[in-house]
Order: sequence, then structure tokens, then C-alpha cells
Amino acid sequence: MNIGAVLIDIDGVLHAGDRQVAGADRALRELDRRGIPYRFVSSTTRSSRHSVVQRLHRPGYEIPEPWIVTAAVAAAVHLRESGRTRCCLLTTPDARTDLEESGISVVDEGADAVVVGDAGGALTCERLNRAFRLLMEGADVIALENDRYWMGGDGLMLSAGPVVAVLEYAAGIEAEVIGKPSPAFFQRALQGIGARPLETAMRSSPISVVRVAAV
Repeated sequence: MNIGAVLIDIDGVLHAGDRQVAGADRALRELDRRGIPYRFVSSTTRSSRHSVVQRLHRPGYEIPEPWIVTAAVAAAVHLRESGRTRCCLLTTPDARTDLEESGISVVDEGADAVVVGDAGGALTCERLNRAFRLLMEGADVIALENDRYWMGGDGLMLSAGPVVAVLEYAAGIEAEVIGKPSPAFFQRALQGIGARPLETAMRSSPISVVRVAAV
């Protein structure tokens, strides 16, 4: 298959937990040598892309921050394009940074949308009830991901999916999922390199290589 660009999943390809994946640097340099453009995608909804850059930092290879697409960045672009720039956030303070820097105003009243990510310990009953009331007033619910749980350092942890389900059930509406594997997420990543889906490969884990057009 002729590859014109590559999207690279950070988790499992560049990093496995807190460890760098052996050979990842060589692969990136080979893409540079061949002149194949690439961008990085991350399914994390807890961290901003600045934090992701800090985690990926390694001597001799600097990854530009704009080359990383998180679910929060993709959601911010999608929300701006649809004219919904006033949002209530159920996210971590770190993920909030990506949304604010992308032009989203964070509000507690008169929100166009409620954006839900894995807020961890920042999620409280008060914040959840405030979001519910905004939905009942007409706000949309935007899910940065819809996973049920993930494996934390001390065991299984609830992810954003159950929170999204609670809000959907309570407000009687359906969430719009913007994170992986939604088309909007990959479209945002492709915009940065001007590539077409049929010419782009996705390097992910455990999937080896797939065409972006197929996801």
C-alpha cells in the first residue's frame, strides 16, 4: 500500500505505561528520512498535549506540541466549527488547558455543551448535577471518550463512559463522541498534514497498521 502520511498512537507505540518503546525513535527518524509526514494521536482525556510532550521528551528528538492531537483538541475544533464555544467541563484541570487554548470559554451557566472526559478525582456530585441541569436547559453532551474503565496503578478505575451514560439517561439525550475512534478525531489529525484518509496509515496497538479510511 502506498503511504502518504502516518498517524501514530502514542500509547502502546511510543510509550508502554511509563516506559519508552524500544525502536520508536528509529522509526520516527526513518519517516523523517523518507519525507513521510506524521502526527501523533492520544486517547488520553486526563492530560493536555503539553503534558504529553513532557512525558515523551527524550534527548535528541523533540516532538512539536502542535503535532499531538488529543480528544480535547479535536473536540475544541469541532465545537468551534459548530458555533458552540461556551462549555461546561467535566474534565481534569490539565485537560481543560487544551480546550481553553483552542478558543473554548469555560462557563457554569448558559453553556452550549457539556464536555465529559475522565475527570478522575475532580468529578464531584455537585459538578455532575450542574452539568445535568445545563443539559436540561438545552446544552449538548460531548464525550471525549466512552470507555467503561481502565487499569490504573492500583486496579481498575471507572472511565468517562459511565458518567456519560448517567447524563444521557438522566437528561434523555444521546452524547456525541469526539475521541477515538470517531471520524472527527482523525479528521482533525489529518488537517495538520493535509493528507487524505485513503493515503494515510494508522500505527496503533494492538492493531499493526490500518488505513485511516477504514476506522
